[in-house]
Amino acid sequence: MKHLLFLFATLFLAQSAAAQDVVTRETDDGKAAKFYDKATDLIRERSYARAEVELDKVLAESPNHIDAILDKAAILYTRAELARAEALYARAYALRPDHEQRTAYFLAEAQYRQQKFDDAITHFNAYLAQNPKSEKLRKRATDFLKSAEFARVAIRDPQPFDPQPLPPTINTPGPEYLPTLSADGNSLLYTRVVRGQEDFYISYRQDSTWTEGVPIEGLNTPDNEGAQTITADGNYLVFTACNRPGGVGSCDLWFSERRDGRWTPPAPLGTNINTRGWESQPCLTADGKYLYFAAKRQDGYGGSDLYVALRRADGTWSQPLNLGETINTPQDDESPFIHPDGQTLYFMSKGHPGMGGFDLYYSRRDPKGIWQTPENLGYPINTTGSEGALFISLDGTTGFFASDRTDFRPGDSAFDRPDGGAPTDIYQFELPERLRPQPVTYVRARVFDADTRQPLDAFVSFFQLPSDKPYVESQTGPPGTFLVTLPRQSDYALNVSAPGYLFHSENFALTDSTTQDDPFELDIYLQPIAQPGAKPELRATRKPVVLRNVFFETGSAELLPTSTRELDRLFA
Repeated sequence: MKHLLFLFATLFLAQSAAAQDVVTRETDDGKAAKFYDKATDLIRERSYARAEVELDKVLAESPNHIDAILDKAAILYTRAELARAEALYARAYALRPDHEQRTAYFLAEAQYRQQKFDDAITHFNAYLAQNPKSEKLRKRATDFLKSAEFARVAIRDPQPFDPQPLPPTINTPGPEYLPTLSADGNSLLYTRVVRGQEDFYISYRQDSTWTEGVPIEGLNTPDNEGAQTITADGNYLVFTACNRPGGVGSCDLWFSERRDGRWTPPAPLGTNINTRGWESQPCLTADGKYLYFAAKRQDGYGGSDLYVALRRADGTWSQPLNLGETINTPQDDESPFIHPDGQTLYFMSKGHPGMGGFDLYYSRRDPKGIWQTPENLGYPINTTGSEGALFISLDGTTGFFASDRTDFRPGDSAFDRPDGGAPTDIYQFELPERLRPQPVTYVRARVFDADTRQPLDAFVSFFQLPSDKPYVESQTGPPGTFLVTLPRQSDYALNVSAPGYLFHSENFALTDSTTQDDPFELDIYLQPIAQPGAKPELRATRKPVVLRNVFFETGSAELLPTSTRELDRLFA
């Protein structure tokens, strides 16, 4: 009813205005014309404050000078004085709705920015009903209309959202952003701006709090480093560097590997990934096999798009594939985050229906590998402003993001910038149930020589059961450790082997598991193969090899096909 009354009032004002003397730039030949000409010159010079003074003089002489009203409304809009701008656009629209087709559009956008979605929908429809000549503005109005219709519903059904800032050991008066959490949740890697330059910092969780963030040795340079991603085992890192010697475009993707406890000198990923355009915002899958990132390329759908590339066995990267029009839009789609479940992709976009600006979305991949239609994370996680990159913890319950929004900043002066502005800080919040990824756990193990008890370099293979498909294969890192994330929708077989040693196997039956909190922590001891002439007492100490991935048909002695691989290894 309120909406209809507003519409009838607008129509009444438009009809009654027909009897008024509406003045335009063409019909004004009085004293106000000189003021308007001067205001127009000042607007061309972008001297908007002085132009506003002249426009006020025009309106003092000719209150119904519709062009002066519209020009002043535009100036107010650029200063984000939305309520005053809306009032002037509404006044011009009431005086003569057909004076400029764009009046209805700008009135609607001013209302949209103030979350007056019902009114905005009315005037976006009014603008589109005029069959506007500007194809660009018609497209914008159509997109805004979809967003207004979405936002009207979303704001009436808010999501639980209680963001909490990380402590001052991480958040400082300067900017911190782009958080990355380790698989075990005990290390936080992030970007900090120090004296105008971006560097990587790391903080460690101790006794339910975070230690003082410190620069990461071996990665930071006098150049900017930012927008990082790291594999679950913490040994392979990709980041963004712009205008750096050795790069090929404005912003490129670089990598570094941790070997013997040290990071290798950063190097570009190669020309399959980096082009003369813009590549940024990388996200590695937990096993390091795939790299998702944002780029601006000729084969895209417009603006920035999301791509994925495969890491080959020799460490190089394949040609990237565009994620397709289900994910990408003619506008900007950025900041991909692929959860370790391998099925849930979070990203930000300007092109899907949302609250406005960049909104956060998620999409799930179906069993055929096809990405489903993205869903908006909802209000107030998303607002009419722009929301940035999101990182989700391994257990799927906690989201981490950076923001300079003031509506949920604490009053603690430790978070206030010296200049009184709002800093960009890192926050965490509990992710609503419907937005969570599939549950994931991890296996962290150390491999030892069973005789010497010394760490051992070994080859690690995980297989998804009941198929014989490898899930991940890798070498242990120093000192003899590995960490692998496992989505809980499958069962897995683990084989650990090293030359001169008997292999070790484990089985992880996760399909029917309901426990989501307990990861697997293992110490694995590989037994050296007894050599000819070995001492009898040494042979006597050998333990039997336990085969944990040999399976039989129910109630039968017949082996299941999945047992073949383990038995083959035993006899190899």
